[in-house]
Amino acid sequence: MFTMLARIAQEHGYCLALHGSMIRDLDVVAVPWVSKCSPVGVLVDSLCSALGGFMEGGVPLGGADLRAHGRLTYRLRLNAGLYVDLSVVPPQAKGAPVTLPAARRISIDFDGVIHSYTSGWLGATEIPDPPVEGMADAIRRLQSLGWEVVCCSSRARYTEGKDAICQWLLSNGFPGMEITCEKLPAEIYVDDRAIRFDGCVPELLNAIDTWNGPWNRGGQIVPAPPQ
Repeated sequence: MFTMLARIAQEHGYCLALHGSMIRDLDVVAVPWVSKCSPVGVLVDSLCSALGGFMEGGVPLGGADLRAHGRLTYRLRLNAGLYVDLSVVPPQAKGAPVTLPAARRISIDFDGVIHSYTSGWLGATEIPDPPVEGMADAIRRLQSLGWEVVCCSSRARYTEGKDAICQWLLSNGFPGMEITCEKLPAEIYVDDRAIRFDGCVPELLNAIDTWNGPWNRGGQIVPAPPQ
């Protein structure tokens, strides 16, 4: 298995190394090795696809966790109670200082932005609707430009809800990304129920007064009349 994963990592510009006890799990770390590497999400996608026959449910458990020095970790559950613990060191631009990915993070709401959510709330594990058209490609583009994209959802408060999001993302061709129920520090927040505040309180009140629902309920914000 390791030889297969190492070959895939090499194709994406990473060196894959073993570490840990290897008693109950396989601990591997992917390190950028050439000047032009695939984005982390693309690498993780390829490794997940390769492990599809082995993985129980075929999803990274809980998406990625952010560790020291910007290292991203994924835990992949295999059959027979075994695991692959995958760490990825994100590539840095040539000459750029090493910084945490949070410095260029975009937090995207799941329901209504990634998942079209036309059926409304049916439970933390019920995700029946298709993706918003073009969103998977948009997230890949953002990742290729160096953004860390985080999927934010109240579903992720529950382990089964988080796993359901992982399965839905994988089934619908989305790249790997962190999934959280927290509002993490980010440069940009994308939400179908948010109102952008630009420092003008009257405009804010007008946006609230004229709010008639999110886009997937036919709603839109009516611009304020000119002063």
